[in-house]
Amino acid sequence: MTIDDGDDKVRRNLVVFSALILASAWLGRPEMWLLSTLINVDAPPLAWRVTTLALSVLIYLVARYWFSQAHTAARSAMSVDWSRNMSRVRDTLIEKTLKNYHRLKKQPAFIETNLENYCRGAWSTWNGENTSDGELQFLTVHISPNDFWEGSISTTRHFAVAGKTGTSSGGNSLDFNFPPRIRTRIKATAAIHQVFYSRTAVEYFIPLALAYSALLVLLYRLARSLT
Repeated sequence: MTIDDGDDKVRRNLVVFSALILASAWLGRPEMWLLSTLINVDAPPLAWRVTTLALSVLIYLVARYWFSQAHTAARSAMSVDWSRNMSRVRDTLIEKTLKNYHRLKKQPAFIETNLENYCRGAWSTWNGENTSDGELQFLTVHISPNDFWEGSISTTRHFAVAGKTGTSSGGNSLDFNFPPRIRTRIKATAAIHQVFYSRTAVEYFIPLALAYSALLVLLYRLARSLT
């Protein structure tokens, strides 16, 4: 087995070597199997020497990947994905919450002021029934450019009365700030999506997870071989 140590291969090398270590542990193969996979050895060395050698190589590969351009690029992509996932989860929550408000008349958890009083019952014609002599009210959400967790809600009414149509604003906007439990929910949902369903998971989390798991296996084997 040959290892190309170029910058474009560091992540692959780390994943392959870590996978070999984990496969050795999972299959219950001795340390000699791992060494013979990498190099040709006739005389079986002591187990702790093989484990120490594998541990040294793994530490080098982790450091090589950590300081590589591949890791820097993956970490930058992770930061971008995290911001995108957070915004997507937050916006989806706002949208679903306001839709459920009309259907269930349930006060949104992230709004302290009573939304029913703010809307003043204008939702009665939301389904489009008898709108010729009524009005339709739309809620518009504005997220603060200075704070991810703050925003405001404003209303716009489109009405038709006696054959005349027009548009009017709902007056003052309604400010809101996500409470800690809603923030935690948004962060947890975004984290689960990022770890299990994103390119970041493939390029950043999985290589490091395999490497750290293999590191624990080797440390355990080294401790066992020395006792």
